[in-house]
Amino acid sequence: MSTIVQAIQETHDSKVYQQRTTTVITFGGIDYYLDQAPAHVISFQPSKPTDRLSNGLQENLLPCTVINWSKDQLYKEDLDAISAKFVLRDDVWTPAFLEECTPTKPLAGLRFAVKDIIDVAGLETGLGNRSYRRLYPGRPSSARCVDRLIDAGAVLVGKTKTTQFAEGEAPIQWTDYLAPFNPRGDSYQSPSSSSAGSAVASAAYPWLDFTIGTDTGGSIRHPAGVCGTYGMRASTNVVSTAGIYSVSPLLDSVGVFARSAPVVEAVVKSLMELSSVPLKPRVKYKLLYPVRAKDTKPQDSRRWFPYPGEPGSAADVEELFEETIQKLESHLKCTRSPFNLDDLWRQTRPAGQDQSLDKATGGIYTVLTTHSCVRNTIDPFIADFKATNNGRSPFIDAVVKARQDHGRSTTTLQYETAVQSAKTFSQWFREIVLARSAEDEFPLLIFPQSWGSPTYRDDPDKGPLFFSSFSIYSLSYLSGCPDCTVPVGEVPCQSRVTEAEMFLPVSLSMLSPPETDLRLLALLSELEGKGILRPVQAGMRMYGEAK
Repeated sequence: MSTIVQAIQETHDSKVYQQRTTTVITFGGIDYYLDQAPAHVISFQPSKPTDRLSNGLQENLLPCTVINWSKDQLYKEDLDAISAKFVLRDDVWTPAFLEECTPTKPLAGLRFAVKDIIDVAGLETGLGNRSYRRLYPGRPSSARCVDRLIDAGAVLVGKTKTTQFAEGEAPIQWTDYLAPFNPRGDSYQSPSSSSAGSAVASAAYPWLDFTIGTDTGGSIRHPAGVCGTYGMRASTNVVSTAGIYSVSPLLDSVGVFARSAPVVEAVVKSLMELSSVPLKPRVKYKLLYPVRAKDTKPQDSRRWFPYPGEPGSAADVEELFEETIQKLESHLKCTRSPFNLDDLWRQTRPAGQDQSLDKATGGIYTVLTTHSCVRNTIDPFIADFKATNNGRSPFIDAVVKARQDHGRSTTTLQYETAVQSAKTFSQWFREIVLARSAEDEFPLLIFPQSWGSPTYRDDPDKGPLFFSSFSIYSLSYLSGCPDCTVPVGEVPCQSRVTEAEMFLPVSLSMLSPPETDLRLLALLSELEGKGILRPVQAGMRMYGEAK
């Protein structure tokens, strides 16, 4: 029997998405749809009901199976044989299927899904846009990262939703597809973007062991924070991006969502193309603790820690942060090193750079994330669509289209200047902020990621088209460093939807020098083993319902 590949339905009905059928054969009470053409691909409904999905969130990920078939004609007896074998042995929802996975492989039996900007052989890549999905046929091959995971023994279950063209969008701005439902709290919180579907799937479905997303400016780390999972952005270029839609070749990175650190560690090990910095038996940790400026109001600077001893803007959240950091200090046998990034930049900035970090770096992301993708993918897609649709243009979400229009207006000189500015900042950050006083010293930068603050999926988006100020979340993508969102707890608040108490995730980011991914992940697994960090569960509460 040929290799089984999993696809995803976009609706609740029994029809397989984009399967043009004229013949229906029922086997075991399940309808199977046959293509008009000679059947090379058959799409199956799952043999298990979907009522086992956590919180009943069936909108986010609905499975069906695609089986590649090499014969020119498919006869009834062939269908019966394949169907029976599928139902009895090849159902990825059953332990029997997983038991047949090679136990010696590092990811044997782990089930995963990938963001729908990542190619899977035989399936369309939609980029969150219906017109794009319908225009192009199924991909002839899978992305390199997908092949590596399958080779490592993992079982591909399906694809997950993404914002259009991996742009930043609030749930209310999604048009072609319904934004996935974040299972945490009242189930009406924003899942963030753009790897929203991958984060939600990891947080909602206990039968998924991990999911794959991409991160250009925060598309793994932010969704992981609000969905209460681990979310690892790998060092730039250590995981292949071949077969993945590119927002910015300079900034793009592949990453992992999972509910426990050891799973993230195992998956990243299997994904890595480049050798990581070798693990040393003993290292001396340097715990970097970025604090807000003294003249800044707490509510205006939640991305930074308060100065030690100063009141913060959210006492319950900062208690969780402080408790975790104190445990880190004890376990790592070091004390935190507070510093203000703006002050450090003013004092040590490279020659010719503006003393304002906002002015020196604020415009980099806008140029790098719009210039290349418009020219390499968006405009060719629009031209192809017009050519096959009597000159009509495809639908693109308004906020996405506005950013693409900006990208068309940027010049080659502006792009080259932004690239050089990014490289200049990267060198400064590595040499100054992540400076080592000894060869065995390991810098570890920690900062707030999510604060357990409500952001409802129906909230209007009041943010600007582009942010022109410096963001601490740009450190990893500008420097190429690995950056992992780490859940540390949850806090209660009142839901305006249910008018009842709910609990929302609180998380930290942990960043280390480039290509130290395995050292960072080994530390997180160690911390989880010691109980300093905890694995999370799928569902409304990160650690299960209170007894």
